[in-house]
Amino acid sequence: MRAMIFSIMLLASTFTRAWGHEVDSKVLKEKEEALVAMQTRAFVAKERFFKGLSECAKAAYLEMFREASEASGFPEDKLLEIILLESGCDPWAKNRSGAAGIGQIMPFTGKDMGLVEYKVVKKMLAVRRKGKVKKIPVFSKVRVRDDRFNPSLATMASAKHLAGLMERLGSVDNAIWAYHAGEGLVNKFISVAKKTPGWENEDMTPTKLYHIAHSGKNPQLADMIAKFDSPKHDWTPTYLFRVACAGRLFKSYLAGTFDQKNFSCSKLEEEEKKE
Repeated sequence: MRAMIFSIMLLASTFTRAWGHEVDSKVLKEKEEALVAMQTRAFVAKERFFKGLSECAKAAYLEMFREASEASGFPEDKLLEIILLESGCDPWAKNRSGAAGIGQIMPFTGKDMGLVEYKVVKKMLAVRRKGKVKKIPVFSKVRVRDDRFNPSLATMASAKHLAGLMERLGSVDNAIWAYHAGEGLVNKFISVAKKTPGWENEDMTPTKLYHIAHSGKNPQLADMIAKFDSPKHDWTPTYLFRVACAGRLFKSYLAGTFDQKNFSCSKLEEEEKKE
């Protein structure tokens, strides 16, 4: 992963200009395209992902994504791409960090979403004090309901959560990143990025963050990206580009052109011609 981040840094530097308002939209689009293409290596030999392509293509899941999108206002295709990347549409998926279900939701995030319910339980514990045995009350929090494993409820909750993030963070891209890294961390990144001269009033996106970080104008942001790229967890904006990569691979699967031994997240020539 660190090698990937270093490659992104080198790539981003080739597109750099001095000020935010001077950056051509075509330059940012080219950079974003390159960042997405570079995520191809993240899917090599990922059997769970390959299996997820066929799972997420099932009519029941496609209908579930459509209903959740209509109810929440979050884009249907992006919702599918996130679920595909997170769990491969496996409602019983579990992660060592505690994330679970089709949306890979953490327990306390699930509580905020209304999927997880806890109850405080009182137990009497026998302890010996000064040679005498006494019973003292001990309180513990027990999970009494966990609907993270209910794909319909979890998908709807994830969609509404993403819609809220989209509204608060100002874009679909930032919402996708925050679904993985957390809203607080994304806001910290944006706050640091806006300290860059000429970018104070810019609507920030992951692509723009990379542009700024490696322009030499904001070393603090570059250091922050490096800090949150760890072997265990990558909280950097690259998550957005992995989601986009997963979406492209899903489209090629639906088109019958996906080859798990030879694939790429680079945009197809046909798509480029349409634009």
